[in-house]
Amino acid sequence: MVLKKGIIICLLCFLIYSNGDAQSIYPSTINITGNYGSQGNYQFELSFGESASIVTQTTSTLVVTSGVLQSFTSFASVYNAFPTFLPDEIKIYPNPFKDILEINLLHTNSGKIKIELFDVQGKKMKELLFFHFGVGRTERWDLSKFPQGAYMIAINQLDGTGKLVIRRGIFKVIKIK
Repeated sequence: MVLKKGIIICLLCFLIYSNGDAQSIYPSTINITGNYGSQGNYQFELSFGESASIVTQTTSTLVVTSGVLQSFTSFASVYNAFPTFLPDEIKIYPNPFKDILEINLLHTNSGKIKIELFDVQGKKMKELLFFHFGVGRTERWDLSKFPQGAYMIAINQLDGTGKLVIRRGIFKVIKIK
């Protein structure tokens, strides 16, 4: 009888401890709603809900995180497979031009910018390197000394070291008399 009572008590203790779960305290999220979208080379995700604060701040050329839906970003890096400016971020006018060419930088990413002018043989004719603050900038180039013909303008946004190209664009312009 004592043995039966001991076995029953052991079984009851086993059942209580194996099925009993206490409340766990973990940083977690309860999403109420969310959405996602993409434009060009960018993907946006957002969620509304209650969450533990997740904050990641980096430079404008890297990942900015504040929230929950971060699905495919565990291997995020500086490298961008398609590092080109979007169509409305760089405006070059007039084209064709006579003497003065305006280069309008409309993108909002701050960083070093290098603008180079090449002739059709690939010879560098002019270069400008400056820091862009991401608020729009217009460069007026007086190219009256150059002969008429076709030229290429290369615009590169560089990383902090000035060696890695983050975004680029190449534009053809024509100088007339």
